[in-house]
Amino acid sequence: MKKCSMRITVLLVCMAMLLTGCSKSSPNGESELSFVAGEYEIITKGHNGDMTVVTVFSEDAIEEITVKDHIETASIAGAPIEKIPAFIVENQSLKIDAITGATVTSDAIISAVSEAVVNAKGDLDALKNKEVAIVSRDAVEKTADVIVVGGGGAGLTAAISAAEDGASVIIIEKTSSTGGNSVRTAGYYSAPITDLVNKHEMNESQRADIDRLLSIEPADELMASWQAKVSDDMIAYDEAGSTYLYDSNEFTCLQYKDRFGAGVSTTLLSHMIDLSDDTYYWLQDYVGLNWNEESVSILGDNWPRWHNLPEYKSGEGFIKVFEEIIVSKDLDIEIIKDVAGNELIVEDDVVVGVKAIHSDNTEYTLNANTGVILATGGFSASVELREKYNTKWVYVGEDLPSTNNKAMQGDGLVMALDLGADVIDIDHYQFMPLADETGDVHGLVGDSQGLFINKEGNRFVNEGADRTVIVNSILNQTDKGMFLISSQMGCGLDENGYNSFGAHIDSLIEKGAVLKADTLEELAKLMGVDEAVFLETVKTHNENVQNELDSEFGKTIFREKSIIEETGPYYASWKKPAIHITKGGILVNTSEQVVNTDGEIISGLYAAGEVTGGRGPSGLLEAFTTGYNAGKQVLN
Repeated sequence: MKKCSMRITVLLVCMAMLLTGCSKSSPNGESELSFVAGEYEIITKGHNGDMTVVTVFSEDAIEEITVKDHIETASIAGAPIEKIPAFIVENQSLKIDAITGATVTSDAIISAVSEAVVNAKGDLDALKNKEVAIVSRDAVEKTADVIVVGGGGAGLTAAISAAEDGASVIIIEKTSSTGGNSVRTAGYYSAPITDLVNKHEMNESQRADIDRLLSIEPADELMASWQAKVSDDMIAYDEAGSTYLYDSNEFTCLQYKDRFGAGVSTTLLSHMIDLSDDTYYWLQDYVGLNWNEESVSILGDNWPRWHNLPEYKSGEGFIKVFEEIIVSKDLDIEIIKDVAGNELIVEDDVVVGVKAIHSDNTEYTLNANTGVILATGGFSASVELREKYNTKWVYVGEDLPSTNNKAMQGDGLVMALDLGADVIDIDHYQFMPLADETGDVHGLVGDSQGLFINKEGNRFVNEGADRTVIVNSILNQTDKGMFLISSQMGCGLDENGYNSFGAHIDSLIEKGAVLKADTLEELAKLMGVDEAVFLETVKTHNENVQNELDSEFGKTIFREKSIIEETGPYYASWKKPAIHITKGGILVNTSEQVVNTDGEIISGLYAAGEVTGGRGPSGLLEAFTTGYNAGKQVLN
């Protein structure tokens, strides 16, 4: 009986090894891997659509992993596509964290390799539990004229601006790729380039908005001077019988001050807008950006003063050009990735460098001959900080998503506060109305200022209003969300079915992010809204656009592409707000020097981009203008 029992035990063990993969013990006690050798191809869901991951096994190792046939955003997904397969092969382990800022792509690769392991009869649990020691290198010390903390749009612009004037620059970036939040934008830069704005015709609603802004009580003398200049301009405009769409630096400031409220410093706002056209032409002439010949309006702004790059679908294009110009002009810029700044070095009350740490725990000391520029972005991804400073929103906690890269934890803000830096407008957060349940905006299909309806099938807001107005309106609707509606003309898809972020419509439909129908009646059923109400809403919306008049909500931007055509296909997508930008941050002066709570300059310390505050509009406008200015001022 004993022999029989032993034999049965051995058979059971062998069967288990066959089913789950053998995990033999090596002489040193570690498990040896075993696989059914071969090539295993797994199709998985990436961020933008299907991606194919091919894993090659020998009998005792994962030999090669290749990610192919994908449509992921290169600047975001490039790091996980390169690093995760290399890590798994080198360490023969699946105990790896997703790469910050590219979680979906990272998880997709890990999931595909895990499935391949199972198919190859490998021991998945053993691979997931295999510890990999992080071995740090000797401490690193480097010196440059300028140290830039953060490799997003503001940091790269600052580095190029300084290097143009002969400075040596080191950029440290805490994630595995440059671009920060700039690559996640739709790729629009705001500036009142009048030659482009004037190509548009002024409608009655826009003229009424000018008159309204001229009648409001000015916050200070600078704002009053804007109103006086615009008033004089409009007198001359009327005397000349002009019909073009008026714009100017002063009018832009007036609009933005009115839109972004009391927390905006008129001085900082005015300086940024004055820099916006200089930065526009510097980006064109020195950096080599190929601007679109037509300016447009975008969600949250009712004036078509926004500029993009026609050959690129998102903010990724700017980062690509920035990186190319560093190489082509042989600029003295070194970019060190996976290194996070954590402390500013101060000597004799002057900031002279940064202490930082690599993801492998290697310590870095970066010495600055002339100055340090903080360009670490905002703190939208830090629940702790956004709850700490919130005074205006009912809820900004864990369950509220953010559109941001998860690395946006307020690192630069915290470092500056440790030195006594002051803050401005710190409780001012901006929400993105057109996100999904996770905070992702890459599934956008439809005109961002097109037709918004609630679950009852009605319009409920001026789609061209400020984002704060739109978000508050959405949060008051059923289930705190809305549907974005479009027909083919305004869907924003290119001839191959890709949206402005590079996501394919078939993938978006498959995962439920977009609803598609051949008739409006069918679309109403898919959305679960009242058909008759929805049809009447579409009819009224089309009439508003055609007549360029919205008596119900006061819309002033009427784009032909937002008309819902008589024939399909039609698209609808469910949208909810997500925290998008922290408007407030470090207080700086017009030279981008950080100011402390006593109103004094912190010598040697500069800041640019979303880590700063007080200007109102942010995004690429703030990143590029303040980055450009910081790069020049740090050398003075």
